[in-house]
Amino acid sequence: MALNHLDSLKQFFLKVLTVQKSLQSINHSWLENIKTSVVNHIFPDPINFDIQDDKKQVDYFNQLLGTDDSAIKWTINKSSKCRIVIDENNRESISAEFLSNIYCQLSVPVFEHICVLLKELSESQSGKSIHIINKFDIEFRDQLIEIDNKKNLNTPTIQIFHNLRLFRNCITHSGCDINELENSFNMFNDQIENNKNYKRLKFYGALKKESYHYSINEKAGKIQLNNSSFLKLLDLYSQLAYIVYLCYCNKNNIRDEFSNT
Repeated sequence: MALNHLDSLKQFFLKVLTVQKSLQSINHSWLENIKTSVVNHIFPDPINFDIQDDKKQVDYFNQLLGTDDSAIKWTINKSSKCRIVIDENNRESISAEFLSNIYCQLSVPVFEHICVLLKELSESQSGKSIHIINKFDIEFRDQLIEIDNKKNLNTPTIQIFHNLRLFRNCITHSGCDINELENSFNMFNDQIENNKNYKRLKFYGALKKESYHYSINEKAGKIQLNNSSFLKLLDLYSQLAYIVYLCYCNKNNIRDEFSNT
């Protein structure tokens, strides 16, 4: 089946729009009126449970639930001995931390969505984001250079993608730890310098750490995001999606359907 490049772009925009609409369900005032709250973590014990095998009781529940079990298993809850205590002294910081965790986690699938777009337009066979980004660079280097010379952001588009990739990796694999983020940038630049598989990236120079609407909380040692910054991040992703669409159009002499002319 032939690639529908315009449909691929629109699918990405719809995914961004879905995320934007989902933000309305996030309650930013959920802790405002809490004076003291103790939340314990309880989970179902996967090994220990009660069993009811009295035939009358089992028949009753089978009839009630539409099942055909010979016994009923009752879950026993287990305490993890972990708790969060919220009071008037810490509720503001906890609220900010919890909300930041939500926005950071929401940013991860947005990165995955744009990798799908890159993969489709470059016809990459890889499942790894680093290779998908680099394959797009291989296929559309000339078009990227032309657009990079015109766009508002000074950083080359490919380097923006790799910045966002390393932030995504840090959120997913390192719990937003900024030390791990710093290490990942150092390791990536070492690969550019010494790994022959990444020698093409020397064209862009060393990758500089740019946060692109994430914030770096040195005191907490974490990457953070709030509502307004997350919305700006979504705008950035939409701009990047349009850029890669333009690269495809320019290389294949296809009209830009979003052109004002």
